[in-house]
Amino acid sequence: MNWTVMGSSGAVSARERVMRALDDEQASPLYNYVVRLLGGDLHRAEDVVQETLLRCWRTQDVGGSEPLRGWLFRVARNMVVDRILSSMILKDAMQGLSPKHREVLYETYYSWQVDARGGPRARRPAGHRQVAPAPCSAGAAHGPAEPAW
Repeated sequence: MNWTVMGSSGAVSARERVMRALDDEQASPLYNYVVRLLGGDLHRAEDVVQETLLRCWRTQDVGGSEPLRGWLFRVARNMVVDRILSSMILKDAMQGLSPKHREVLYETYYSWQVDARGGPRARRPAGHRQVAPAPCSAGAAHGPAEPAW
């Protein structure tokens, strides 16, 4: 893959060359390892590998003499474990909610079905026309009131 740094004429620093070499050498085996850990989920595996390489670039001395393969595989494994555990915790938490609360959370966080205020978008029956909102009174012109909880 030919990389070009934005705003440059193709000049690459030594750190970038080392990261490219690391990516060329380790990305494919790391990806295959993560795919196995995730049971074949290719898209999540790509995300984990990208995040792992980004963390390496941000935190590790890539020009040093210490090999990074073990570090990369450990970080990727830890990310997979964290994602699996957080998913399990979320499922447990969702089971304790009422069906209506689960629906609101699902619509908000998974379907991205939110209205302009950030709340879940109301479902309208087929053929229902949306009525234009009534004009606001002077007191309500500054947005919704604070919740009374």
